[in-house]
Amino acid sequence: MVPRRAALFSEHQPQPLALPERGAEVDEIKVDRSFVSEMLDNPDDELIVGAIIGLSHNFGRRIVAEGIETREVQDRLIAMGCEVGQGFYYTRPIPRQQALEWAANFSPES
Repeated sequence: MVPRRAALFSEHQPQPLALPERGAEVDEIKVDRSFVSEMLDNPDDELIVGAIIGLSHNFGRRIVAEGIETREVQDRLIAMGCEVGQGFYYTRPIPRQQALEWAANFSPES
């Protein structure tokens, strides 16, 4: 099943890129890398990420953080309650078959 995304929050847009209609079924909310990658150095970005995580949890939605490039950012996001992350910390973009093989063998400790 493909997740139905409600919004992608980005500093490059004055508002979320896509908002669901009232009552729409939404599985996850994505946080743009523009907030995630700088959140350890920018208190405002960390506050924004925390607020989005909190709202997502309050609405029972999974949160996906984009742009994780270091273990420190990953660890902070986990501590904040983020369930899913993506970024160069895990792997650079790779072809589909290689990605499936990588995912099958992935371990958070590696």
